[in-house]
Amino acid sequence: MTRRAGLYDRLSLAKLTDTATDDAQSRQQERSRAFATAKGWEVVEVFSDVDRSAYRAPGQKAPPRREQFERALAAVEAGEIDALVFFKLDRLCRDHGDFERVLATCERHGAVLASVMEPIDTSTPAGEMSARMLVGFARLESQTIGLRVAAQREQTASRGLPNPGGWRPFGYRYVPKTDQAPARYEIVPEEAAVVIEAARRLLAGESLNSIARDFHRRGIRAANGSSAFYTRRLRRILVNPTIAGLRAYKGEVVRDATWPPILDRGTWEAVRAILNDPKRGRGGHPLRWPFSRLVVCGCPGCTPPNHPERAHKGECGVPMLPKGTRGRMAYACDPTKPGFKGCGRISIDAGHLETIVLKMIAARDWRHLAAALREQVAAGNGNGSGELAEQLAADEEHLRQVAIQYGLRQLSGPEWQAIRETLVPRIEAAHRRLQQRLTLPREAIDGSSSILEAWEKWTVEQKRAVLRALFHRIVVGPATRPGRGPDPDRLAPPYGPVWKV
Repeated sequence: MTRRAGLYDRLSLAKLTDTATDDAQSRQQERSRAFATAKGWEVVEVFSDVDRSAYRAPGQKAPPRREQFERALAAVEAGEIDALVFFKLDRLCRDHGDFERVLATCERHGAVLASVMEPIDTSTPAGEMSARMLVGFARLESQTIGLRVAAQREQTASRGLPNPGGWRPFGYRYVPKTDQAPARYEIVPEEAAVVIEAARRLLAGESLNSIARDFHRRGIRAANGSSAFYTRRLRRILVNPTIAGLRAYKGEVVRDATWPPILDRGTWEAVRAILNDPKRGRGGHPLRWPFSRLVVCGCPGCTPPNHPERAHKGECGVPMLPKGTRGRMAYACDPTKPGFKGCGRISIDAGHLETIVLKMIAARDWRHLAAALREQVAAGNGNGSGELAEQLAADEEHLRQVAIQYGLRQLSGPEWQAIRETLVPRIEAAHRRLQQRLTLPREAIDGSSSILEAWEKWTVEQKRAVLRALFHRIVVGPATRPGRGPDPDRLAPPYGPVWKV
């Protein structure tokens, strides 16, 4: 009987080069095609899964989805093929659930399963039982391989060597092991320049989204060359310890790596402190409004519906959010916003608010304010960001070592808690200080120019950093006069800014 056969092949992990991947696939396909030809079957389609595991890890409810495997089953269902040929059963499936699915599908439509390497004939009870046993052995083999691979990866990490699997990290190329040298990473100069540029621009106060959009516009591609930059991808690159010459295993830095760094440790720690700041926005849109959540509603006598505890303060007190009003942007107390639900009675034009606040800052001695900011930075950062970054790295490593000792029962619970209560606040404070040190613009610290001259040059992040360094909050009162121009009385006592310096 002449059957229409489909060939299925699978690679658990793509090889390090396209040639190696193609060779591994072609070996399975050639043997399967020769088998089908010897049977007198016509090969009508080939289904290939690359970088797809067929093993369901412990705790998973279902095995990983394989697109080409599903296409092969759909082809059997549609009657497009009536034989499915594969090199070995463990290439087709390593899970009893997958085997039951493919066996039931073939039985319903009179199709056969044929293995090149095993004597599988699912048309007989003995052949079906043999196939089930082989699936069990394939699962056991996969679990054993997984244990060996995990041990090998842990050993590789402890030696500071690169991980040979997966996509290469941006900025480096993988150099395989030779008789003269172990496996290593080499810097790709043009990609390293992109990493350095991104770090420099981020430390200067530019938003991650703005940098990513610029890279996309310039046609810079990711390490695999398949897609352009976007914000989350750029963030993953910049927080990756690899670019600092550090070897990580399961998300933890374990030691210095054998490859050269693109960014020095201090710079990388500074970048990571900015990107991991819990107060930093997680959305993909750049910040546009520097006063957002710094301005609060000062409506007298209001009690917001979901904030009754503010009644005794005699003001609404809800943060005002940017909102479009009649073609202009304004900061408004929104009565409908979940979590920020306020009275809805106060709003102020964004441009007017900026004008009033800048005049209030300029009316004071800006050099005095700059000196106060310098004192904040100096008090928070010691002798500079490099020293602070080193202290931060040492504290984080100390915390990790103490956690290991606690896990090994070398420390008691109270001892672990006491050390943690000392280290965690210091680590969090170092992150905050390092971010402030790197976000505040130069003019705000040295007082080299007035705020009215420097304001338009600053990014939104830099403006926000200056405002939050100067003010606890800015209370906006109700309008006191009709008209379209700025109304300074709305920020006059008892309203107005609450200064930090």
